[in-house]
Amino acid sequence: MSAMGIASVSKKGEPVHRKQETLRRLIVSAKRTKLLAQQNLPPRPKSVHVRTMVVRPCVIRMVFLLPLAIIVLERYLDTVFSLDDVREVYYFQMGIDTELQIQRIHVPRNLANLTHTGLIQCPRDQRRMMMVDNPQFNDLHERKIPSIVHQSSKTRCLTRKFDRASLQWALRKSSYYIHDEDAVKRLVFSEFPEFPQLALLSRDCVAESILFGIWKYLVLWTYGGIFADLNSYPSHFNLSTLNADDDGFFLFAGAREALTTTIMAVSPRHPVMYYAVQRSLSNILRMQPKSFYDPQTVVGDDVLNEAVKDFLYLPQTHRAFGKEEKIHVSEGLLNGINARSIRIAGRLSDDGGAIVSPIFITPEGRQRELEKIGMKNWEMPVIGSSCLQEVLAATS
Repeated sequence: MSAMGIASVSKKGEPVHRKQETLRRLIVSAKRTKLLAQQNLPPRPKSVHVRTMVVRPCVIRMVFLLPLAIIVLERYLDTVFSLDDVREVYYFQMGIDTELQIQRIHVPRNLANLTHTGLIQCPRDQRRMMMVDNPQFNDLHERKIPSIVHQSSKTRCLTRKFDRASLQWALRKSSYYIHDEDAVKRLVFSEFPEFPQLALLSRDCVAESILFGIWKYLVLWTYGGIFADLNSYPSHFNLSTLNADDDGFFLFAGAREALTTTIMAVSPRHPVMYYAVQRSLSNILRMQPKSFYDPQTVVGDDVLNEAVKDFLYLPQTHRAFGKEEKIHVSEGLLNGINARSIRIAGRLSDDGGAIVSPIFITPEGRQRELEKIGMKNWEMPVIGSSCLQEVLAATS
């Protein structure tokens, strides 16, 4: 055998080129297996395939049939009884006359719509006060008194001092609405079946200061919440000042044993506000032409104190030492008509500091600032009007 033949044979007698071809094929096969393993996902279990084929048609049927079943059920229940039937049963159990409910109660408008004002251009030294509309805090969830703050001004353009104070009344987790002249008139001249005399007042027979005075009782009667006088800022007042179960919140005015309208907080439809509106209307109709009247007497603090006494079944005066004296209410929790209550929490200002403070201390400074926003002489006595004559003429 030659040397070439001996070199081309392996130890086991297998040629070298055949061994190399076998190795090459094994390497190619291994690479192909690895590539397929990287590209192809492992097959899903058989049970998943079966479950998918069963569930998918059921889902399609449910999506189609469920709304249809709801419609059929609604039609069937509507033939048996309606929502009106449920409401009538509820009113019957509560002893409420449904006709009176519909006829005698005013349905309030949305506050954002009521106080809406178009774009206005304010003078350079004034700022346009914006509203803070948080409807989620307007509902009565955790407290009786809704977290709504109301203020009023002839215009929404406020001086810097009024603007800074108003911003402080935009309390955290509450809504803030400033009602300008248009918004005030929208509410006052709305239809209130529970106050029939209000619809008889014309827009010309009532001075603006009197109109704004009766408005503060109407807005609290309708929506509830907190009313704050424009000439005030919350020095130590916030939502935690009100208890969750407070139905009404009032303060004494300074050293006097009389309540103030500078700050008031009540739940909607509170009887105190109802009595305050009724007494204000009575005072307006009793005004004589060419006579002067103090707004505080017609629609101010005096009216609030009389309304609270009506609510508590107290007489307005009592005879002491041979003369008639006014009866003053006491501090604390007081229960009145229809199982409603109020809490008199002290004074506007005491040794512990002021709960609500005035922006201007002197009447002169306050009046000068009010004149800048068109509220000149609003705190001065007003001339009596002929509202009663107009009412009698309209009803005759």
